[in-house]
Amino acid sequence: MVFELFGSVKRLVKLDSVCIDNNVFRLHYKATVIFLVAFSLLVTSNQYFGDPIDCIQRDDIPTNLLDTYCCPIMQDKDKAEQIALLVQYLKANIRFHNSYFFYFVVCEVLNFVNVIIQMYLIDAFLGGAFSTYGLDVLKYTEMDQEARVDPMIAVFPRMTKCTFHRFGSSGDVQRHDALCILPLNIVNEKIYIFLWFWFVFLAIISGIILIYRLVIIFFPHLRYVTLRSRARLTDRNHLRLVMEVAKIGDWFLLYLLCKNMDGQHFRELMQEYSKAIVEDGSGKNLLKYNEKEGLTPTA
Repeated sequence: MVFELFGSVKRLVKLDSVCIDNNVFRLHYKATVIFLVAFSLLVTSNQYFGDPIDCIQRDDIPTNLLDTYCCPIMQDKDKAEQIALLVQYLKANIRFHNSYFFYFVVCEVLNFVNVIIQMYLIDAFLGGAFSTYGLDVLKYTEMDQEARVDPMIAVFPRMTKCTFHRFGSSGDVQRHDALCILPLNIVNEKIYIFLWFWFVFLAIISGIILIYRLVIIFFPHLRYVTLRSRARLTDRNHLRLVMEVAKIGDWFLLYLLCKNMDGQHFRELMQEYSKAIVEDGSGKNLLKYNEKEGLTPTA
C-alpha cells in the first residue's frame, strides 16, 4: 500500500520538543528533506506506477533487453534551582554569546546559498530548462489553446523513439526501431514543477530572514521590541534593564529561551536576572535613566 511506502518518512515529520532554530530552518531541513525523500520513493516504486520505460516493437527483441538498452541507468532539582543556575550562567557569560548568534546567521546564509545551488544543479541536470520552468508553465496556462506548446512535455517527453542495432545470423548489422512510452515522466513533470515553486519560496523567505537579521543587527531597539512581543508576561522594566547591558548574542539566547519556556517561568527568569544585574552594579546607569523617566524597576 502507499502508506507502507511512505512509512519510513514519518519519523522526519516529528518536531523536537526543544526549539533552537526557527520555522525557516525547519522548512529547509525537515520539509524539504521530507519532500525529496517522498518523491524519490515515489518515482522508484514501479509497483504503483509501472516501469520507467516500456518499449513497443514488432521484432523478436526481448522486452527486458530493449528496455534496459533504451533506458540506461535511469534507475535528518526544582524550578527555583534551575532558574538560579540559569541566571548564574547568564550573568557569568553576559556579552559572550555573540559568536553563537553570528554562527547562526552564517547557517541562515548557507540555507539561502544551498537553495540557489540546488536550483542551479537541477537546472544543469535538465539542460537549462529548470530556471524558468515554473514561469513557463504559468505562461502556458494563459496562452491560446491553438498556439501554446506544453513546456512540461518539452522537458519530460512521454513518448520517444529508440533505435537498436544487433548482429543478425549472417553477421550483418540489423536495425530495429521501437516506440518507447515514458509513463514515469508524467509524475516527474509534476514533481519538478512543485520543486520549482518550493525552492523559489524557500529562496524568497530565506532572503527575507537575512534582511531581518541585518535590521536586528543595526537597530538594537528592535531586539527589545521582538523580545517584548514574545515575552508578554514579563515586566518591561526587567526586559529594558537586561537589554541595556546585553549584546546581540545575549538577546538571541534570551529569545531562544523565551521560545522554549513557559511565559510565567521566563518572567521569573527575567526578574531574577535583572535583580542579579542590579546587585552586580551593571545596571546602575539604566536605573538612573529609569528613575528620571519614572520607570523604577521592580526587582
